[in-house]
Amino acid sequence: MLFAFGVASMQSRIIKSSPNNINVHRLACGSDSCIHRMSSSLKNTTVEPVNLCVGLKVPGFKETPICIYDPKIDAHMSALLAASGLWEGHLVTVVHNILSREPDMEFMDIGCNVGPYTITVAQRGRKVVAIDANKRNLELLMTSLQMGNLTQNVTLLWNALSDKVETMTLRLDLAKAAKNIGGTHVESGGNFSEIGTTVQSVMLDDLIGHFGKHSLFIKIDIEASEWKALMGGKQFFESVHIKYILMEWGHYKNDKLSSGDYIINFLSDRSFRAYDPQNMNRELKIKDRYSWPFDILWMKTA
Repeated sequence: MLFAFGVASMQSRIIKSSPNNINVHRLACGSDSCIHRMSSSLKNTTVEPVNLCVGLKVPGFKETPICIYDPKIDAHMSALLAASGLWEGHLVTVVHNILSREPDMEFMDIGCNVGPYTITVAQRGRKVVAIDANKRNLELLMTSLQMGNLTQNVTLLWNALSDKVETMTLRLDLAKAAKNIGGTHVESGGNFSEIGTTVQSVMLDDLIGHFGKHSLFIKIDIEASEWKALMGGKQFFESVHIKYILMEWGHYKNDKLSSGDYIINFLSDRSFRAYDPQNMNRELKIKDRYSWPFDILWMKTA
């Protein structure tokens, strides 16, 4: 299903991009950093027009709009959403089933991309904090949330997550991730005046104030930077009641360095155990970590 009618009405109040009018609230999160929270409305902002929105299939609910890139430039997520209305449907079902058993659980979408997980969870009326280093992803997601009347449930943060606060540069390795916007990753360095190519990193510890007493489900997919995000979250894991972490593991399956071990040690020390999300009774053995599934589910066991 195409939502062209919604896009047309949105375009009447969207104009071309300009670095002089960025609709981002800058909130202090420490002496040397800030959290960049996107406005809950794109009205009167200066972003590129949104040209394509399709129907996202959400378990247990009617389809809702999701705005995507042209599949010609994003042959992965956008192309699959355009063709089927689904992205990682097997994993979305896992999230759906867990939330069905946890009526007060909140959700954090780290590396939200254009938002299939964020929109799915927001449809359930749950609080969502979504964070992404690519500002265009968040502009598309905000448009989707507006069209679906879901903005009241979601906070969007335009930041990278790392183990320290710094300015980082967006990179897309075309040799490895051709036509895959989701393959964008961040590297240290850059001039923050270059809007759209650089992003401010923050630490998980800076985000404690976004969560309260309710339990939390985290989905994290940030292109081999997961370990850095965890290293910046020692206080976060002490202060926030995290019960589940759905994590892309593909980058660590052939990792001969120590970053995968950092993740395992960090989470094991905090009573998390790794499971196959397609068989939540199957605990994954640490000695077999190079043959773990592409995505894994960490569950708090104590």
